[in-house]
Amino acid sequence: MSNDTIIGAIIALSSGIAGAFLQAIVSRRSEYIKVGRQARYDAYADYFKGIAQLSHGSDLSSAHALIADARGRIALYGSKEVVVAMSKAFEHGPDIQSVEAREDLSSMLAAMRADVLWIDPAVPKPALVSLLFGSEKP
Repeated sequence: MSNDTIIGAIIALSSGIAGAFLQAIVSRRSEYIKVGRQARYDAYADYFKGIAQLSHGSDLSSAHALIADARGRIALYGSKEVVVAMSKAFEHGPDIQSVEAREDLSSMLAAMRADVLWIDPAVPKPALVSLLFGSEKP
């Protein structure tokens, strides 16, 4: 067996090992991103499910439990922008009828959209307010 053959075999083996290693790293990273994004999506969706249950007079204790659980998950998994927007929206307390509260809630929703959908969140605020509250004005 010549030196060229041995060197070629070593290079081929090294390339195969390096390729497998890189594929494992990329696959693991991709799965990590996918799982994190799904966790954020679920937390954001559950938060709005709880809000919808509250607004329609469903079982209030289960709605509050769903919201509390979602808020905890958002605190863990949510992006900085979502957590900051959510904190600002909570400054209004239970009053979500004021113009300021509605704008802050629509900003929170826009931040959530940008976080999980990776799309341009530039949906006009009046459209988000109308979607969330049924009208643009309180």
